Amino acid sequence: MPAALRCCVIGATGEWYRQVHHPSLERLVRAGRVTLAAASSRSESGRELVRSMGFARSCADAGEMLDRERPDYAVLCMAPRPMAELAGLVLERRVPLFMEKPAGHDLAAGRALAAVAERAGMSCMVAYNRRHCPLLVRAKELLAGRAVSQAVCEFLRNDVSAPARMLGSALHSVDALRFLLGEVAEFRGLGSAARYFDGKMVAASFCLGFAGGAAGSFTFNVRAGRSHERYRLFAGNWTVSVSLPPPGRFDDAWRLEVEEGGRVVESLSAADLPEERRCAGYAHGFWREHEHFVECLERSVRPEPGIAEGLASMELAQAMLEAVAPAEQLAR
Repeated sequence: MPAALRCCVIGATGEWYRQVHHPSLERLVRAGRVTLAAASSRSESGRELVRSMGFARSCADAGEMLDRERPDYAVLCMAPRPMAELAGLVLERRVPLFMEKPAGHDLAAGRALAAVAERAGMSCMVAYNRRHCPLLVRAKELLAGRAVSQAVCEFLRNDVSAPARMLGSALHSVDALRFLLGEVAEFRGLGSAARYFDGKMVAASFCLGFAGGAAGSFTFNVRAGRSHERYRLFAGNWTVSVSLPPPGRFDDAWRLEVEEGGRVVESLSAADLPEERRCAGYAHGFWREHEHFVECLERSVRPEPGIAEGLASMELAQAMLEAVAPAEQLAR
């Protein structure tokens, strides 16, 4: 087995890192593949917290931490604006980077960061976890060799605040459609007249035309009174349906079903998983995306999706949003 990779974390005190990314890293630590070298926090209480989380050392300054530790890679998880700036700091030191999405608080920041990553020539990965979700990975396998006629995606959230709009969490569904079916060649959209408390749109529907010839639709609504994410993919007399609960949750909504000629020919649900996999970490692909990144570092190959690939999903989502709500910007 290769030597364990030394990992430094920036943003370890944040709730999303602690709920999602830290448990994924802990699995790799237990497997002997990663060691938690250090984490940075500007506050003393934050540094105490990261030490209690199993990091060997803590540091007040992220740059100083990277210079001192010279890690094999870094994990970065925080709000988009400071995250883009700190990603540049990591890449300038030629440290491979695993970062939360999006790779930039707007398209200009994302493009600038993609250019830095290209110059640095470092392995970088953006955490579009749907690409590592077992159900969507299986759906993509099932699509191989089939002439897909149509794709239907619904992204619904029961939210009272802004972060889950189309270019927040729903950006994951835009990226998942590209993962499943390739590039969107054209689209048309219609936005709802209903607005959030902050004046921004709450819902829109789009017709999509994929470069491979399939038609599709994408609907998002962030004041739906319920939360779910669904994909239906049609080919001939065949359909694969995937249903996902909101990230961070695992319940009976997690399901894949394949129908052909009016019969269910394959299914996978929460009840089919062994006990150790009945959790959000496995079900949403959080475990697997970290494993993928480490495997790529061990084999000296580029992980996917990189910053440029993640940027392509941001650009598509921005173009779709501008088509139905020209005044809105790419921001959480």
